[in-house]
Amino acid sequence: MPYRSSERGFLAERFNMTYLNGEASVPYRVEAGDFYGFFSPRTLQRPLKGGQIDLQPGGGLGSLQLLGGVSAPNYRNFDLNHDTFTGASALVEPADSAPIAFNVVHGHRKSRVARNGDTMRQTIFSATSEQGLAVLGRQHAVEGELAHFFGDTDVAGGTRNDRHDRGAFSRIASRGSDPFS
Repeated sequence: MPYRSSERGFLAERFNMTYLNGEASVPYRVEAGDFYGFFSPRTLQRPLKGGQIDLQPGGGLGSLQLLGGVSAPNYRNFDLNHDTFTGASALVEPADSAPIAFNVVHGHRKSRVARNGDTMRQTIFSATSEQGLAVLGRQHAVEGELAHFFGDTDVAGGTRNDRHDRGAFSRIASRGSDPFS
């Protein structure tokens, strides 16, 4: 039995190449291979095999991130129909208010319940922001996210197509000088 795999031969579990250029007119970072796709904890947060580019144009637009990848355990059985994601995120940093991130993520995969091999397609649009506040000697972080879902869902007996839904999230977290607060 081969070590750590039932397959024989070379098997890349993880691989990553990163190139970064902070001196370009638009600073950027390019990653290929394994990377962590993250826009927000509720929109996209998962390890992917693929690529991403992060541009830092400045002038009120803090960053523009584009990514595409597959959630797969290794490169040998790479299947583009298995949890494939593409997305974009733009961080806008107005001078007089909190930064706001606008995100869009599209994913598709084979349905887990449909017997006919249907592919589920899902798209999420979201906007998220966080603002720090000092009130009564305590530091607070006010965070919020609004999202819209469009796509297919797995339900018992098959896939439900063309579903729409909206979601909202808010949180206030505080920290004071007392370590137990």
